[in-house]
Amino acid sequence: MTLSEEKHLSDFLTGKTEYTLGLFRFFIDQLAEIGEIKLRTTKSMIAIESKTPFA
Repeated sequence: MTLSEEKHLSDFLTGKTEYTLGLFRFFIDQLAEIGEIKLRTTKSMIAIESKTPFA
């Protein structure tokens, strides 16, 4: 993937409603309580990585 094709978290969240952003933040906060997480963007999605199994 070239640098110009690289996606950032903001690319996925730009234009979302405040309600949607609130749900996203809540979901991430809840997962962070289980254990350390890392958000990684791919070409078409936001991946959530963790050493602690959660799903």
